[in-house]
This record gives sequence, C-alpha cells and structure tokens, in this order.
Amino acid sequence: MLRKSDSLIQSPLGRRSIDSAGAPIGVVRMDPQKSIVAVPQLLQKYINESDSAAWQEIRERIDYTYGALNVALRSLDEATGFGKKVKAQVKEGKKALFKPNIVNPVCIDPVTHGEGPGGPACTPWAFIAALMRWFHDKLGISYHSMA
Repeated sequence: MLRKSDSLIQSPLGRRSIDSAGAPIGVVRMDPQKSIVAVPQLLQKYINESDSAAWQEIRERIDYTYGALNVALRSLDEATGFGKKVKAQVKEGKKALFKPNIVNPVCIDPVTHGEGPGGPACTPWAFIAALMRWFHDKLGISYHSMA
C-alpha cells in the first residue's frame, strides 16, 4: 500500500498527488501543425493537380497522428483491455463506429475539392484515417467492420 507521501509527484503545478481513483485515460501531446492542419489544402492540390508531393505530405501527417494515437490508445488498452472487448463484439457481427467528440467545421467541397462548410459534426477525415488504421493494425479489425 502506498503512503500518501509516496503518491506525490513533482509537476509544473508543484508537488501533487497522483489521481488513481478516476477513469483510465490515454493522453498524448500532439503538434496540430504536424497532424491535420493544412490537410484540406493538400488534398485539393492532390485531386485537382495530381500533385504526388501533396499526397505524400498527407500520408506523413496521418502517420504522425497514428503514432501519437498509438501511444494514447496502447496505454488505455493496457489499463482496461478494451481491445479484447471491441474484437469480441466485432466477431459477433457488430461494426466499430468512429465518431469522436473532436469536431471540425470544415469538410471537403464536392465541386472545388477544397475546404467547404461541414457544420459542427464533420470530424477531420485524416484523424479518422489514423484512428481506423490503429484499430486495423493493432487490433486486427478489418476495415469492412468499421463505420
């Protein structure tokens, strides 16, 4: 059993107690400039101009996001075992539905292929691509079992 003094850590806020009573979370710090920022413009360049360098940049941004998600989700899976539960439900015929509470008011305009209005429920597709890839690569869930 830990004594109260054993559960103190030094933080930017001073010496604080470790919170071990709450729900498990997986957290990682990401640089948005390396992740989803500018993806709509890059996609527009790729679609309209066949710019392969733009597509490579999109891939690098998704790879960066995937790596960060791996840190957070691996920690969460180790603490909770949610991966086994998700795999079991998919095996039963359920779909893995992705709709995180991270929203972006910009979607892809179907005419110009640039940024277009999407309303408050349009999740950045590059983030979802990285998230789905994690479930595919790390949990072995088929993309056909995701929505």
